[in-house]
Amino acid sequence: MKTVAARYQDCPPHELSPLARGILAQIKRRGYAELSDVFTEEALAGVEEFARQQCALRGQTTFDLKQDKLRSSVVEGISKNPFVLGLMKAVMHEAGVPYDLRDYHCRMRIKLGPDSSAFDNAFHFDGSYLTGVMPVLVPRTTGRLLLATRMRPYLRRERYDTLSRRFYASGPVQKFFRAGNPFIKKVPYTRGAMLFFKGFTTLHAGEPAGADSERIIVLFHIGNR
Repeated sequence: MKTVAARYQDCPPHELSPLARGILAQIKRRGYAELSDVFTEEALAGVEEFARQQCALRGQTTFDLKQDKLRSSVVEGISKNPFVLGLMKAVMHEAGVPYDLRDYHCRMRIKLGPDSSAFDNAFHFDGSYLTGVMPVLVPRTTGRLLLATRMRPYLRRERYDTLSRRFYASGPVQKFFRAGNPFIKKVPYTRGAMLFFKGFTTLHAGEPAGADSERIIVLFHIGNR
């Protein structure tokens, strides 16, 4: 299966650094970065087919799949694609942030029915420095990615991480961000593109998608605390 567009298929390592610097420049300027037309229709169709198979097997239409449920799947294969993994590593290298490749992992969020996702309107931080997003199936109007950037520094301290997560997960704070305010950026998902943001320092959530809207996204995480 061809995973990425032809121009990225055999991208040599020395070309990843300029791309990574451009991604970091975008993140610095607006809080996120987007690289358009990365994934092929073949790859997108393969992930969608896998998602629908999982729905049939589980008898559910809205759920998340973590790394352990994606072993040997088309999704794990995409996460290990030389360009996808190479670019994630290149961004970490250009950012000067150390990481352990054993912590690199992927997960998947599926909404193929009327139920809301647990990700919807639940503002949280990721455990990883860098989050990459593969939008596979995207709603036409609502269901965007909501970001509040630079909400905490990247400190590799467990106690700090725990306390800050508890603070931002509290009812009043969640209510404040759900109400909509100048801190929030609404980022539309573009099918076949690849999004990047600093998951550890960026408070984020999924905008609720309509009952008749479907959404499938794959997440790549690197630089775990």
